[in-house]
Amino acid sequence: MKDAEVEVLGTSFNINAYADEPAIRTTLVEGSIRTVKGAEAVVLRPGQQADIQSHITVNNTANIGQVTAWKQGVFDFNYVGVEEAMRQLERWYDIEVVYEKGIPEKKFYGEIERNLNLSEALEGLKASSGLNFRLEDNRRLIVMP
Repeated sequence: MKDAEVEVLGTSFNINAYADEPAIRTTLVEGSIRTVKGAEAVVLRPGQQADIQSHITVNNTANIGQVTAWKQGVFDFNYVGVEEAMRQLERWYDIEVVYEKGIPEKKFYGEIERNLNLSEALEGLKASSGLNFRLEDNRRLIVMP
């Protein structure tokens, strides 16, 4: 995935390109950008999101508020699966997430402020999903059904 390219054409956008994510996601807020993967190129319009894996897939109804929530200092976990939410927490709190009995098939609902400490954030996630969490050595988070 290192051969992907984004050309900015005067705009406001967000790129999610972490090594632990399954794809590079480029979301256009306003203006215009071109995403390139090999010989494939797509110009995005506002509200579209390019999902770049082996090729480019365009989502025409990207949730701009959710994608740019970090700019307002929050995690927007509305309708977000456990695995995706935990990847964000791993990066933000510098923790390792382990699933006690596999990845639960649940979704979270709501927003959590990024200025909360980890235990406060986990309380909010527990209230939203019914999942339980255990922190070991202040670094390893166990997700329990």
